[in-house]
Amino acid sequence: MSGKIVEIMLHSLKVLENGDVKEEGNNVLTVSLVYPSPGNPILSTVKTLKLKDRDEAINYETGTNPDTGQLFTYPDRILFKEEIYNETMIIVQLSAVQSLTGIEKFIGGLFKGMFKAVWGIVTGSISNVILGAGMGYVSSLHLDSINFDTDKSTGIIGKGCLSLKVAELPNGGQSKVYPPIKLTVPNDVNISYFTKGTAESPQRRETKRLLLKNTPNGAISLQINVL
Repeated sequence: MSGKIVEIMLHSLKVLENGDVKEEGNNVLTVSLVYPSPGNPILSTVKTLKLKDRDEAINYETGTNPDTGQLFTYPDRILFKEEIYNETMIIVQLSAVQSLTGIEKFIGGLFKGMFKAVWGIVTGSISNVILGAGMGYVSSLHLDSINFDTDKSTGIIGKGCLSLKVAELPNGGQSKVYPPIKLTVPNDVNISYFTKGTAESPQRRETKRLLLKNTPNGAISLQINVL
């Protein structure tokens, strides 16, 4: 069976608990394709998103970017433009809120040597996307217990997957919005942080359990454009 070239786009995203404890920062969304084509074991895209606890989903097709006050753009929405053969698995993982330093360490560990070449893209004007970076091994997808930095040790606050089959894709020039992928907490999420010290009460480390294993924590919907 021949492949099809597709654009995989963010359509909507809802998170019930964003993992924020006493700190402003970004969530890290990692979307991976498992063997989309021969010679490509894993392709991953990382986006840094400012998410808030919410009952309503963000609509990336018609909604407004809270960072810019403008409609979401193509760079905001695009995840992949790839040729898919036969079948691939899309794996979605969402981290708790992290500081810029924590995100830098995370992406550095994820993409190893290529990280320095692309980190400027993340911190530059586009600020939220690394497209199609190769990870090499399926084992790279086990992100459930990654330590982002020394003060805030946290795991993944939502994980889900979607099987994407070429035979079920629409014809060229057409699009399909897939039903939402449910995001579930793969392991208990505990977060540790330092309190703000005072003369009467010195700084101390606190630990809080944010989410329990197997807790539902939102959903993500993808749009597939067949080129």
